[in-house]
Amino acid sequence: MWRSLFSSSCDEWERSFEGRKALVEVQMANMAKEAVKRAEKRAAEAEKRAADMTESLNELQMRFTAVQEKAKMEMTHQKDIITKHELTISNFEKLIDLLYVKNAEKRAKCFEDLMCPITSALMEDPVVDRDGNSYERKSIEMWLMSNRTSPITRRPMKVEELVPNRALRNAIEVAIKAGNVEKQ
Repeated sequence: MWRSLFSSSCDEWERSFEGRKALVEVQMANMAKEAVKRAEKRAAEAEKRAADMTESLNELQMRFTAVQEKAKMEMTHQKDIITKHELTISNFEKLIDLLYVKNAEKRAKCFEDLMCPITSALMEDPVVDRDGNSYERKSIEMWLMSNRTSPITRRPMKVEELVPNRALRNAIEVAIKAGNVEKQ
């Protein structure tokens, strides 16, 4: 009897334990499902925030790139303007130096090419030979009457080979008008 009583108590207790165990397992499974749902919800929210932040970052990056390109273009434009002004200023400085040479030594160097190599006088009617040397027409014609060679290169030369040097004549006229050389 004790045995059957004990055995039935044990059976009941075991069934009760098994029932409670099953109930706890169900509750734990439900809690796990809820935890998974909460985690999935948080993950989805985090992904959405990350996507929004990525979109905002991309938009900011595009704006930055546009501003950067505009700044580069403006800087290039400003450099071009500065370069043009520097060239213009440089050209004006050279022109002023050429037109208003005050120092006699500099004047002689600047206007040396305006002088005839035979007479060392300012040329009035310059001519050029085939070698590119310029002379006063009267002086070289007189030279060639007694010599048949160039006074500079000593190569054979004829009066017929001489050509008027209009560019040099214009330069001489500009120098005279500017007062940098005196007509002799």
